Amino acid sequence: MLEERIELIKLRKNQDNLVTGGTAVIAFGAWSLVRLILFFTLNTGMLKRLLDDFSILEDEKGTTKTIVFLITMLINLGLYIYVGLSARADGKERGNKKRYGYRILILLMILLTLFEGVGTAADSANISETEYWDTVLSSGLVDLTVFIILIHLFVSSIRVGKLKKALAAEDSGSEAVCR
Repeated sequence: MLEERIELIKLRKNQDNLVTGGTAVIAFGAWSLVRLILFFTLNTGMLKRLLDDFSILEDEKGTTKTIVFLITMLINLGLYIYVGLSARADGKERGNKKRYGYRILILLMILLTLFEGVGTAADSANISETEYWDTVLSSGLVDLTVFIILIHLFVSSIRVGKLKKALAAEDSGSEAVCR
């Protein structure tokens, strides 16, 4: 009986972690979009230079490049929203279906964030040559925070699944004893 209560407390704690982590992932996705819009608004020439790097997609007005870039950003935002909402739903036990797909996306996002963090670390190696050292430093801290949130979210989702299975097995075992 006591063990079952402890398991229930652990389950609630990890479910709360899923809700909180899912909210953080959604907020980070929205922040990434806002940050990108602000960056290109304040650095008008930067978007043109970035789009000029897409030599594969050449047309005179650059509309194809812009559309591909915007679609990529919307897909990125959509992934963050999907993962965040799925984690929140899993934490609040909404719906009957089991959610495994978002765990795979979390792993993919962890890898991408790790690679992005390595890139930021490489940029910070030349921090004395960079005039935007504060931006490089803050990007590194944000990447580290997102990396930790995603790992915490993944671990909590695995724990919730295991705890639900253990509690279901205990419930079915106790029902068999009562009969």
